[in-house]
Amino acid sequence: MPASQVKNIVIAILLCVCVFLLSLVIPLRMEEKNGKNAMNEKMETLFASYGLTLDAESIPVSQSLFLLELNLDQASDLTPVTALLGQEVLAQDDSTRYLSSYRSELGQCQISRDGSFQAQLTQGAAGNDLKEVTREVLEQMGVGAAYMSEPVRLSAGIYQVQVIQSLLGVPNFSTRLSFRYENNVLTEISGTVFWGTAGVKRVGDEPSISAEDALVRLLSSRNQLGWVGKSVYTIRQGYIRTETASTSIVRFTPVWLVETDTGYFQINGITGEVTSTKSPSMG
Repeated sequence: MPASQVKNIVIAILLCVCVFLLSLVIPLRMEEKNGKNAMNEKMETLFASYGLTLDAESIPVSQSLFLLELNLDQASDLTPVTALLGQEVLAQDDSTRYLSSYRSELGQCQISRDGSFQAQLTQGAAGNDLKEVTREVLEQMGVGAAYMSEPVRLSAGIYQVQVIQSLLGVPNFSTRLSFRYENNVLTEISGTVFWGTAGVKRVGDEPSISAEDALVRLLSSRNQLGWVGKSVYTIRQGYIRTETASTSIVRFTPVWLVETDTGYFQINGITGEVTSTKSPSMG
């Protein structure tokens, strides 16, 4: 048999196998989707029985998030510092193990091990599209953005863009960076951010509870929290920073952030503990 015919037969067999596998996967995916929709509708009905409004479509698909830890390393300062201050940057004499100061002709930066960050720039990035400028600067600094606000006018010629850092594809609610622009030129960055997050390690085997479980925890804690609201607006999954015994290690705990008509509530994804919290300024 000619080689070309053998090749065509093999291709035909592979196509048949692919069609067969798709015929198995698609019904399973549809069944999974229908099952989730049914669960979400039950949640909507449950909340309605308590006189509360919850849109079933606002309940997101839950991700398997785990406890994470990050070893703080001063070497991780290099990427953001050189992105903002250039290659000819000097570490200042007042730098310590917990607070690093850097300076160049382009400005100065201070990086704290608790995540605090401050930069004043004399020759910052510039452009008419402030969100695009912010996006480019973040990329150079090695920071992913889970959320970026629209530019907000503070005064004549002065605008601010706020960013929440992304951690493994979800928001890190413990972070917030403010980018200040004067006449379309970046002059200052300040807030909380964690460097070197590509090096985070999973330290627990227990996955985060689902969005549905988190909502049930919120409902069962209603009286204890003194929650007198009537509506749930949004449910978001992400991380927060939690304390450890070591000053050189940062722990990130998965949480659910629930926005209601009377404020925000945070449900610990591992323990299920429900607490009230402030807005993370997400849109």
